[in-house]
Amino acid sequence: MFAYYLRLAANSLKRNLILTGLTIATIAIGIGGSMSTYTIYYAMSGDPIPWKSSQLFVAQLDSLGPKSRSKSDEPPDLLSYRDTQALMRSHPALSQAAMYQTRLTVTPADTSKAQFAVSARATGPGFFAMFDTPFQSGRAWTAADEEARANVVVIGSKLAERLFNGVDAVGKSIILGGQDYRIIGVLKPWNPAPRFYDLGGDALAQSDNLFLPFTTAIDRQMQTIGHTNCDEVPDAGAGWQGLLSSNCVWIQYWLQLPTTAEATSYREFLGQYAADQQRSGRFNWSPMTRLRNVREWLVYKHVIPDEVRAIMALGFGFLLVCLITAIGLMLAKFSGRAADLGVRRALGASQRDLFMQCLTETALIGALGGIAGLLLTLLGAATERSIVAESLANVTRVDFVLVLITLLLAEVATVGAGIYPAWRASRIQPALQLKTQ
Repeated sequence: MFAYYLRLAANSLKRNLILTGLTIATIAIGIGGSMSTYTIYYAMSGDPIPWKSSQLFVAQLDSLGPKSRSKSDEPPDLLSYRDTQALMRSHPALSQAAMYQTRLTVTPADTSKAQFAVSARATGPGFFAMFDTPFQSGRAWTAADEEARANVVVIGSKLAERLFNGVDAVGKSIILGGQDYRIIGVLKPWNPAPRFYDLGGDALAQSDNLFLPFTTAIDRQMQTIGHTNCDEVPDAGAGWQGLLSSNCVWIQYWLQLPTTAEATSYREFLGQYAADQQRSGRFNWSPMTRLRNVREWLVYKHVIPDEVRAIMALGFGFLLVCLITAIGLMLAKFSGRAADLGVRRALGASQRDLFMQCLTETALIGALGGIAGLLLTLLGAATERSIVAESLANVTRVDFVLVLITLLLAEVATVGAGIYPAWRASRIQPALQLKTQ
């Protein structure tokens, strides 16, 4: 029976191509407009590492006190150097990494090329194990390299291509800040969106292209380019060592806890550590700690800006307007077929038969509108990538899931909009139509 309805629907669409085209175009424009705005929201609201997001945690500890809190009931996002070192020694996790962002000057081996600055991440070997960073060649440095303050680095594929023009960079040297470092690993393109491991700046920023051991960066006194918050200005005469021994927070600390029991144990340990600091006289306020996994961290950091939500709401509001317009067009279309429907009704077709026939025609319009809307969505995403910043270009991409969402939305929305016109058409009075004819 469905095949029969489908054949009738196809014939009906051909009878009034102008009205059919307007209806399909209206649906396509509404779908294209709404889904173009949804692509960014979809990317930002996704889980950037779903296979282990429940195992990765960021630790928070209040070492500054109530006066320095941006939120009265939350500790700072970052930790002090002394606290990260104490936590890593006292309760080692499966993988853990203290890290901060710095900036270094790269001197190309080719003297004809100018120096350039690059953002670098000082971190531990646990970073690569925790976040499953994909290696193109080589490896990460080891704990022994970390202890030895080795002059080794891991670089991204983009930096490797810029410096070595497609030649494998592993084993080669790179000059950073006037110091030679040996490249021991090259990462494949890796850009989690959002950049969950560092939400201090642009959550959609590209991933780092240079990584070096945390201990090496500390020994070389590489300054952070991230946020630093202090309860009081450290003694200027103390310099770098004064910063390291102060309560200033500037270091991110992530760890991997595979089971719920381990997470509970670490949460208790973190609270006990803060209480011990209070008892020792270092803190004179009540201990405050937090331990959040990746999804909880994204929610806490409010990764999706209100502007993105507002734009998406406008996009779907536009879709609603298009659907209302489509309802009017379908009412006009079915009204123009009143005579045909009246004849079918007089020949014995039930109201249900007419309703299903019209609804099938609506579903066919939805399918065609969905395909056209998908093409508009792809065009919109391509346009966005060409005009937005590089960080946003990473999230204006349409994957297979978005294709399915687009087609399904078009079908459901169109069928939903067509229910009333189909119901009106099925209530036609055959005697009146035959008398008129």
